[in-house]
Amino acid sequence: MEWNWFFSSLAQSVAAIVGLFGAFIISSVINNTAAYKRKCSKSRELIAASERLAEQLQCREFDWYNEIRMERALRSLRSFLKSQPNATADEVYDQLNFSRFLPRFEAIAQINEALEIERRENHKDFGYITLDKENLAIESQSLGDESELINGLIVEAKHQTRLVSSHLGEIHGNPERSALVDVAIFFMALLFLVGVIGPLCFLPTPTDFNDFAVPVIPPFKLSVRTFFLLFVNALFFLFLFYLRRENDTLVYPHHEVQKLMSFTKIDNYSDYLRIMEENEMLKLGIRLTRLEENVEAFEKKITDFGKPPKPNTI
Repeated sequence: MEWNWFFSSLAQSVAAIVGLFGAFIISSVINNTAAYKRKCSKSRELIAASERLAEQLQCREFDWYNEIRMERALRSLRSFLKSQPNATADEVYDQLNFSRFLPRFEAIAQINEALEIERRENHKDFGYITLDKENLAIESQSLGDESELINGLIVEAKHQTRLVSSHLGEIHGNPERSALVDVAIFFMALLFLVGVIGPLCFLPTPTDFNDFAVPVIPPFKLSVRTFFLLFVNALFFLFLFYLRRENDTLVYPHHEVQKLMSFTKIDNYSDYLRIMEENEMLKLGIRLTRLEENVEAFEKKITDFGKPPKPNTI
């Protein structure tokens, strides 16, 4: 067997395979890096837009809005009590138009106070001034404008939470940092050492070369050939190290991910939106409780209906 031809062909064939691996790794790292930078830029844009929404919500007059809505609701309390004189504070809260940005317990406390004054003092005024038509129209216009602005920001905030949630789904688990690239780098390094550098160490092969008597490690001689092999080997592994490092850096910053996660909940945009969410949850819980009570009462009626009537005793 012509050993020079064998080792030369083996080195060339394996070098071609290593080249294929290299092309795959380089294209993967380049594509992943581009996608990573694009998503990082989108993350920062979403954070900036979310912070802008939070600042816009801070500029709204929620306290004034709550106060005016409370006054308007309590002005209509007297007429409401004429139709439902025994109404409770919870029933008044559910029927009249109170602000959803005011904690329910605060509204209930003011309703109880107003109910106590109304019933104790026999329909005397409980502190809220009745406005004339002109002032009432001005108040209604201002309240409507503020309500429209607030509702518009709430719609934007809800849409923003959906955008942020969708983006978090795209970057979850750092998909650009590919484990397949790490595996490919490992096998490419192994192939290069065994299939390229190894055979080249045996060239040129003497004519009396015996494959059964080959030493485990060829004798090392500091020569021009050895220098070039070591130099090429060092450059190749330096390049692999660079690719591995680039692949490992494709991890999204933890502080940005945490900030994005906070903006997936609408109550993190404003304390008043948090109050709104809490009121909605309380309202839902009260409805479920009432529904359960109605179901229990209905089941009790059915049970009582099925029982035989008690005999009359004289």
